Amino acid sequence: MDAILFNGDAHEHFYYQTLGRCCNPNDPYCQALFYLLGVCDETRRRIDSMFGFREMGIKSESLHTPWKAPPPVHWTIVMHTLHRNVIKWP
Repeated sequence: MDAILFNGDAHEHFYYQTLGRCCNPNDPYCQALFYLLGVCDETRRRIDSMFGFREMGIKSESLHTPWKAPPPVHWTIVMHTLHRNVIKWP
């Protein structure tokens, strides 16, 4: 497996920290989701409003929050698409 390329130290720290909060850190869908959300500083700061770690699911209401600037909008659209079409949470 190739080494994971991160956008910087903050991205790498976020990725491993959020995977540690996940019920299955080896789940490739969780890995992809948290990698993607970790790229942008805005989504890193607001992860708890976007993802419910207790429920282990994406908070669908986060798509309609007023704080998003254009790049985070793209991340949340991809996040919701993954959730709706691919990710099946236990």
